[in-house]
Amino acid sequence: MQSGTSPERSGWRDLSLSQLHREWGVECPATDIDLLVEAKAGYPIAIVEYKRRDWGTSTEWVQSKANQIVRRLARAADIAYIAVHYRQTERGWLFCVKHSEGPNTDLFPTDTVFNEIGFVKALYAMRGHPISMVDELPRFRGAK
Repeated sequence: MQSGTSPERSGWRDLSLSQLHREWGVECPATDIDLLVEAKAGYPIAIVEYKRRDWGTSTEWVQSKANQIVRRLARAADIAYIAVHYRQTERGWLFCVKHSEGPNTDLFPTDTVFNEIGFVKALYAMRGHPISMVDELPRFRGAK
């Protein structure tokens, strides 16, 4: 079974457009955001805002104006919104849900910490896929 994901297309981020947009003035606001749009069969099902942070870090970003824009976008599209802190430890990746709202977010309760395989299984379940499919991914074969 292959992962089915596309490789990174650019390999870099160009921040010059964000800077240029700032110079266009306060009456031309824009938000430069870091998120992933989860999809199923070519349709968006969730916006996940990821922040690489320690668990003790403030969650003020969840209430920030930039984040409110993303939440409103998810509401307007009638899809899930999930805010996640993530970090890598000596035992693997961990994901902590800091906020979730909208359809299928019962799988992502606030303040729940997932290990990597648990988080991926929740993403599969949100799509209606059997979570047993995760165990067959090359990354997780043989994982407990």
